[in-house]
Amino acid sequence: MNIHLISSGGPRIFSEKIQIITINHVPVNLEYKRGLNVAIFDSAGKLRNFDIFETHALSEESDRFTHFINKYINPGDMVAILAIDEVSARLTSTAKDKLKELGAELIDKLGYRGPYIFCFKVNADKKMESKCEKLGPYMTTISVTLTFETCAEIVADESASTSTGAGAGTSMPFSEARSGESTDYEVGSRPS
Repeated sequence: MNIHLISSGGPRIFSEKIQIITINHVPVNLEYKRGLNVAIFDSAGKLRNFDIFETHALSEESDRFTHFINKYINPGDMVAILAIDEVSARLTSTAKDKLKELGAELIDKLGYRGPYIFCFKVNADKKMESKCEKLGPYMTTISVTLTFETCAEIVADESASTSTGAGAGTSMPFSEARSGESTDYEVGSRPS
């Protein structure tokens, strides 16, 4: 299973209609918004849960993020956490500590409107088994392509550079990110 993830600091990602998550080159059509966008997939690549945590404007969203992670992650799941537009302003130490508990190492370096991708697979003990973490500078776009080797190991595709030529991560042309057949997923965990 191949998963392609894109994160962007700033609103550019919305105006360019970029496909933020694709699985096996098929876009996952979700209503991505500013904040931490969190998608949880089962081992077959089926979306189980998705939610957005608006940590730019509301510090209580950090607590809701922590609760969501504790409640919905199961062994065998692949979790993708993407920063869209801006997430750092009210991302609390509690939320950062939860990310570190899951294996994140770069979250303390996330700056204003910085792109951030953290993706990991959960083992039988509900701990992080393998991971990929990328961080980029202010107002840039980063992406990474992950491959599940026998649904166990995540391997980052390091063959491309960032779309801006700066920062960490890999990317693909926006035209390629927008193309292809799309799949709509039912989302049931997002509160109204």
